[in-house]
Amino acid sequence: FFNNSFDAEASKAFSVVSDEVILTSEKEIYDPEELIHISFDRFRGAGSDWIGVFPVGTDAQPESAIQWKYAQGLVAGMLNFDGLAPGTYEVKASFATLYKKTITITVQDIAAVTTLYEDAEGGFDQNWLSTNVPVSILNVGAAGSTHSIRAQLGSGSYFSFGNPDKKMKFLELDTRIGTASHMGNFGVKIKTTNGTRRILFSSYMNHSNGHGGNDLSGNAEPLPPFTQDGYIHNHPGPTDYYLETKNGSFVHYKINIEDKLRILEPDNELISITLFTSAGGDFDNIKLVSH
Repeated sequence: FFNNSFDAEASKAFSVVSDEVILTSEKEIYDPEELIHISFDRFRGAGSDWIGVFPVGTDAQPESAIQWKYAQGLVAGMLNFDGLAPGTYEVKASFATLYKKTITITVQDIAAVTTLYEDAEGGFDQNWLSTNVPVSILNVGAAGSTHSIRAQLGSGSYFSFGNPDKKMKFLELDTRIGTASHMGNFGVKIKTTNGTRRILFSSYMNHSNGHGGNDLSGNAEPLPPFTQDGYIHNHPGPTDYYLETKNGSFVHYKINIEDKLRILEPDNELISITLFTSAGGDFDNIKLVSH
C-alpha cells in the first residue's frame, strides 16, 4: 500500500508448513505374509533417506531392521516390504543416520488356508495336459499316501489351478526326481502386477546340453503353452537332482512363490498362481497355501 491508501499495489501469497516427516501404512493390521505398503512424504529427496521395518523397541539402525529400503531419492512416494510373521512391528524413517519418525503395524495371527489340488489317491484329481508323454499314476507316494503322479522327462505337463484366491502365496508339495534323472523341473505360472511370469525350479540350470539354463531358446522340444508368454524366473531345484536319487524318498517342500518372484523383481507383487508345471519328476500332495 502507498501513502496509507487502501489500494493494493502488489501482493504475494506464501505458506508456512510443518517439516515433520509423514509416514503412513496402507493398513494398521495385515495378514501373515501380506506385503506391507508404506507411504512417505516430506523426505529430503536425498539418496540416503530410508525406511525400515523393525522389532518393537530396537534402535533405528539398518543392522537392527528386519528389512529396509532406500526411498529412491524421492520426497514423497510408497515402498513395499515383504510379508511378516504374526506380531507387532515398528516402521521407522531416517535421513542417513538421523532418525525422523516411527509408526506401528500389526500382523494378525490367523489360520492358514490350504487347498489340495492333486494327491492321485482316487485317480487324477486334475485335468493334466502335456505336449509329449501324458502323466501317469504310480502305486507309490509320499509318507502316508499310496499314489503319486509321474511326469516323464521333457513331457511339458501342467494343470490349471483355476482362479485361486490371490492370498494363496505358497506352493506346497512332495516330490522326488523320478525318471527325470538330473534334467527335471517344476514350477508355476503366475499373474503379477507387472504381467505374467513363470517361476521354475530347475535341475538343469547352467546345463550345457542344449536346454540352455535360464535361456530356454536352445530347447529343441516344442514349448508347451505355459512357456509361451511372460518372463522366466529360473531357480535351482530345491532337492538333490542326481541320478542315484531318482527313485528315492519323496521330499516335502513349502515354497513362498511371491518371495521367489521378488528376488529378481523386488517391487513386483503376486496376484494369483494359475498353473502348476513340470518337465519331469514325481509329485504328490500338490497344494496352494495362504501362509
